[in-house]
Amino acid sequence: MIRHRLSLIFLGLMLASPAAAQIMGRPFEFSGQVGWNHYDTRAHMQAGPGVSGRVGWRTQPWLVLEGQVYYARSKADTVPKQDHTLLGASLDLRLNLRSPEGRAVPFLLAGGGVTRSSSTGHPPDQLKRGSGEAGIGMLFDVAGNQRLYVRTQVTDLFFRDRGAHEFSNDFSVTAGLQYLWGGKPHDSDLDGVRDWLDTCPATPLGCKVDAKGCPTDSDGDGVCDGVDKCP
Repeated sequence: MIRHRLSLIFLGLMLASPAAAQIMGRPFEFSGQVGWNHYDTRAHMQAGPGVSGRVGWRTQPWLVLEGQVYYARSKADTVPKQDHTLLGASLDLRLNLRSPEGRAVPFLLAGGGVTRSSSTGHPPDQLKRGSGEAGIGMLFDVAGNQRLYVRTQVTDLFFRDRGAHEFSNDFSVTAGLQYLWGGKPHDSDLDGVRDWLDTCPATPLGCKVDAKGCPTDSDGDGVCDGVDKCP
């Protein structure tokens, strides 16, 4: 039932009307997230907190190349309850399912990297192996800010633990902030006022506009300044 409701909520967000266009081009994206990790029962680890940082480059409006570093702490769920840590890095592809200029942008995530699993005890143990991940998430712009987003996601880390013959599924739920650097604000009518501030988004080419992006008409003759030959 819970999964069904989450699916409906996610579908509704995907179909929601997008906001006016904001940052175009190929900006860099920086994000930091905190969350909670739930490990596969075969890993014999308790759920625990985790943090991650990402740097991305939007190569296309629908495709972002991301590098990630993540760290998580936990304890064994068996006696003795040893301390466990996961430290890893990955290179991922993020597929935006809607225009990245929208107010809500759902996305899919997939990639791979290297993860190191360490535990305390006598003797201490450390395991370093390749890992993969897949995830789904959402970006929400913050109060109409053109460069700042809240980022939430659910990620499944595929990692083969000690003595295991198959990959475990370690899930994490995270939330944080994402900032866009570079790119350029979109201006559909080329009046010099960004779309997200423009209250008159269809200004005729050549017209002078005020701070809100609306044409000015100094002599009140119905012809905008900049086009009017007899001002």
